[in-house]
Amino acid sequence: MKIGIITDRLGLDTGGLETYERGLLSGLAELQPQYQFEVYCSSSQAAAGIPQLGKRCSIHPVCPQSTWLRYSLGLPLRLHWQHNDVVHACFVPPWTSPRPLIVTVHDLFPFMQQSQLPYSVELRLKFLLRVGLRRASRVIAVSEKTKQDIVNLFHLDPDLVRVIHLGIDRHYQPGSEDEDSSTSGQFPLPERYILYLGRIEPRKNFGALLQAYRWLRKHRKIPQKLLVVGRIEPWGRRELGRLAPLLGEDVIFTGYLPHARLPRIYRRAEVFAFPSLAEGFGLPPLEAMASGTPVVASRIPALGEVLGSAALLVDPHDPLDLAAAILRLLEDEALREHMRLQGLAQAARFSWRETARQTLAVYQETLAQ
Repeated sequence: MKIGIITDRLGLDTGGLETYERGLLSGLAELQPQYQFEVYCSSSQAAAGIPQLGKRCSIHPVCPQSTWLRYSLGLPLRLHWQHNDVVHACFVPPWTSPRPLIVTVHDLFPFMQQSQLPYSVELRLKFLLRVGLRRASRVIAVSEKTKQDIVNLFHLDPDLVRVIHLGIDRHYQPGSEDEDSSTSGQFPLPERYILYLGRIEPRKNFGALLQAYRWLRKHRKIPQKLLVVGRIEPWGRRELGRLAPLLGEDVIFTGYLPHARLPRIYRRAEVFAFPSLAEGFGLPPLEAMASGTPVVASRIPALGEVLGSAALLVDPHDPLDLAAAILRLLEDEALREHMRLQGLAQAARFSWRETARQTLAVYQETLAQ
């Protein structure tokens, strides 16, 4: 049997979507299923991000110069030529597929709230997702919340939608101070800091974290810096401009960093704060837990599903609630150790091997229909 896997971000070093594509392929490599895999990618550099699947994996860059050409012409033509038995789109599906189609949906925010994406990108994304989901033989949702959104918005049969959680890379794990100091030349970290990792855009609610941090610095005189790791989206720059009075030398922006540099940053943080207003899954707080760092996160459906009782969950609309939870972890050593152990246990439930195993079951179910 031949499985076609459409990747959109592999090899581009761009964050969460690429993490999923790379993680799924690494899980498939570990399981070594008896299928032939045809991986369609948007970058000629994608091969460097694909784990060794031996002779049973072929890599096909498709129209890397143009996203529009890739989805309108390049992918449909290539899929017709390759004669796959099943096609799995890891993010955006092509407008047509000659074989049964499986689509992974990470979230449906462009359909549910005012989008900040460029109009042409939003239009293409909505069109391809709408057409792809209506034609899909099976849909993979990354959380129960995302499944509910798919069923409610597109009126799909719930039995056709499978919930498969994401996994965590194995290099996220607790480390010793000696290990961290041995790699000190990689990045000049503050001595003590609270960490935020994620995009800077309105739905990530970074403003609430800044307000909470300013309150802690002013009223509790905490010494920790606020370390901000992640890409500042164009529509996030407007928000930062509005928040300029809350910035200062104690708020440190690194910009986007490749995943290989993140484990040490997670491990060295005293608290990881994630006040997002909306998530399809929420991978960064799980990565922080796997690294042994206690987590404060928003009390929203997807994060509650993924993090359980292993994080302190707060009202994302209340900066004082966020500040109080951060302060509890900073001041209460017993609570901090308890949440650290809870987080490690929760994170251990998620692996790319399990993600791949459940995805293989969807392939087999689709082939058998």
